[in-house]
Amino acid sequence: MFGFSIDLGTFVNLVMTITYLAVVVAFPFIKINDSFGIRQEVLMNDEKLWHKTHVLAAKLTFPFLILSIISLFIKYFWLKIVLFLVIIVLVIIMWNIAVKVVTKDIVEAKKKQEEEELKLQKKKESGWR
Repeated sequence: MFGFSIDLGTFVNLVMTITYLAVVVAFPFIKINDSFGIRQEVLMNDEKLWHKTHVLAAKLTFPFLILSIISLFIKYFWLKIVLFLVIIVLVIIMWNIAVKVVTKDIVEAKKKQEEEELKLQKKKESGWR
């Protein structure tokens, strides 16, 4: 219709590129919500952690945006599809790493507090006052 053809691999990579661009631009500015963003319980309860995680995730996604732009110019269909799948998996792993890095101190502090409460509870149950 428009005088050019586009294969499925290029179309998929184009959609991926647009999605990563949206993530890189939007992640630092979104507020806690149930629809868009990295939704993990630790983040949903703390605005500051949510923001820090999403800023880090946007920074970690940027290299994959560049890689997906480069992949638009690859000729081989299967190479595009394999690269697409590898990038998707790596982005998900990077986002999980971002959550772990940002929430590490909070989780450790919570674990320590729970251990202290457990010790105190054990002392109370054993008759210690």
